Amino acid sequence: MCVAANEAGSDSMPVNLFVGAEPEIILAPSRNTGDDYGQNVTLPCLAQGYPKPTIRWEKVGAEGFLTESSRMDVLPNGYLVIHELAVDDRGTYICHAENAFGVDTAVTQLRVTGLVQPSISAVSPREIVTASDKVSLLCEVVMGNPPPSIEWYRDGSPMDFEVGRHRLEEGRLVIESVLVSDGGRYTCIATNEVGNASVTTQLIVQVPPIILEDVKQSYTVIETKSVQLNCPAEGFPRPQIQWLFNGEPISNNGLDHFVDDQGSLSIPFAASENGGTYTCKVVNPAGQVSLDIALHVLVPPSIDGPDSSISLNTTEFNPVTLPCVVRSNPPSEIRWTRNGEPVPFSGRNYYQSSSGSLIFQRVEESDRGYYVCIATNQAGNTTKIVELEVHVVPRIREADDEASVIVGEMLSLECNAYGNPAPEISWQKDGTKVKFHKRRFVKEDSGTFTIRNARPGDQGTYTCLATNDAGADRRVVRVSVFIAPNITDSFQSYNVLVDRDVMLYCDVTGFPDPEIEWFINNEAISPNNIKYSIDESTGSLEILSLSVEDTAIYECRASNPAGLATGEFEINVVEPPKVTNGTIEIVKVMMGDTADMSCEIHSTPPPEISWEVENQPISVSSSALVLPDNTSDSHGPGPRTLATIPASPLIL
Repeated sequence: MCVAANEAGSDSMPVNLFVGAEPEIILAPSRNTGDDYGQNVTLPCLAQGYPKPTIRWEKVGAEGFLTESSRMDVLPNGYLVIHELAVDDRGTYICHAENAFGVDTAVTQLRVTGLVQPSISAVSPREIVTASDKVSLLCEVVMGNPPPSIEWYRDGSPMDFEVGRHRLEEGRLVIESVLVSDGGRYTCIATNEVGNASVTTQLIVQVPPIILEDVKQSYTVIETKSVQLNCPAEGFPRPQIQWLFNGEPISNNGLDHFVDDQGSLSIPFAASENGGTYTCKVVNPAGQVSLDIALHVLVPPSIDGPDSSISLNTTEFNPVTLPCVVRSNPPSEIRWTRNGEPVPFSGRNYYQSSSGSLIFQRVEESDRGYYVCIATNQAGNTTKIVELEVHVVPRIREADDEASVIVGEMLSLECNAYGNPAPEISWQKDGTKVKFHKRRFVKEDSGTFTIRNARPGDQGTYTCLATNDAGADRRVVRVSVFIAPNITDSFQSYNVLVDRDVMLYCDVTGFPDPEIEWFINNEAISPNNIKYSIDESTGSLEILSLSVEDTAIYECRASNPAGLATGEFEINVVEPPKVTNGTIEIVKVMMGDTADMSCEIHSTPPPEISWEVENQPISVSSSALVLPDNTSDSHGPGPRTLATIPASPLIL
């Protein structure tokens, strides 16, 4: 205890007495120690002393004492632990044990063993990549201890890493979306404390070919003209240009084309078969691109057939095609003219086919003429003339199918026919061809057949034949040769006994059969008159129960178209003679006297009186007989009177 006192007072303080000892390191690391790179190493430093000394470590060359870090720990007992020994950890380490009474130190040399110089796997000296692709440049360190650091150089200069495009992955250099400007010599250097290693790769950035946007994709050329198809392209390395035609490869130098150094395809003389789709195929190692280019070869119209003008013959109402098959490119506009005027199509019996031909479904005569097919397109035009001749089947104009002529007169039979070509007219009679001659049978240019001085034998069926290349027509005419009526006996006279019937026959010939009418005293006899009976079939007239009043001239009139004939029938109705004085008269005269004898007789007509004596006729002129010289020996017993009606036949 320490006491302090004075007049004013005192104070005291206890004092503790420590008996100390200076530090002494009793366990120190060996003066030369070490371990392999990457291993954990412990450097012991155990000290005694009083008070307990503080242990601190120092590395020669480093500033200050070592402090704890992620790799170094100073344990409470003073041990220094170095985790994952690194090359930089090698050196001289001093352990300081210090207290109030002094300091003790221990020195050790730390070595790092297991060091290897870097080594990098071999890589391809060239890396070819396509622009916009991702590329990884390898730098695989197969050995090196401590692990080497990796650095990248481009064309001898440190890499300038662009955020988002350049990055390192486990030693590899990754370049996203490679640019053409990224091409060059890339060097990877692996370095550690032992040394370094490097590899170099030539990065070649290929650009896929592209065809410039302003390339013409459609060409038009007229046949026989030249044309050049261009296909300007870019790419790295310089692309090659190949051409295809309608999908098939073609050579660079063909019979009808060639490809120049710029890749353009030239066709010196374009033909229709050159038209189509050409494909420009641009190729380099980075890829390929193609473009279709259409080549339209305009072919001037040409019309099938060797001649520019043709003639067609057809028959009316038949179908017919006026050919105009046009070949051209592009398809031609086709139009038709007829006799110089455009052909109308509305409501017609024809139409234009897809090939250009004019098709008549049912041709008519009015369709004949000169037709011109005109084909036009951008390359030119051409024409074809078609003369259409429509043959018309002959037609004979209607006329009477019956004709008549009177014997001896002239008859003309018309055969008015039309057709195309003009029909030839011929005639037949009853199926036999008529032989014409100037005397009686004459055929006019119009075809009319004239019969001169007609004869009955000319009657028959005549056929007019009108023929041409298109066909035939016929007209049949029945010809009647009329014969004028002829009454065989134009006058007849009959005496008919009263009260008798009489039949009068009108024996008539003629053609056609004459129509017979009967007249009495120039007045027509009515068929309704019961006195008369007319036989329609024979034309005979029967007069019933004749009376004296029926005595008259009866007329038969026979008529037909050829004429009229008349025949007269004189009918005398007679009464038989009748002696009216009734009895036999006995006349007595003296010989030598005149004997006068009368004979009164009634008859119609008056009778002729004759006298007979002793059956011998006596010539007298009247009904009275006078015998001037009456002798008995010359006249016998006496005369006899006979009364007769002479001259006309007597119908009993």
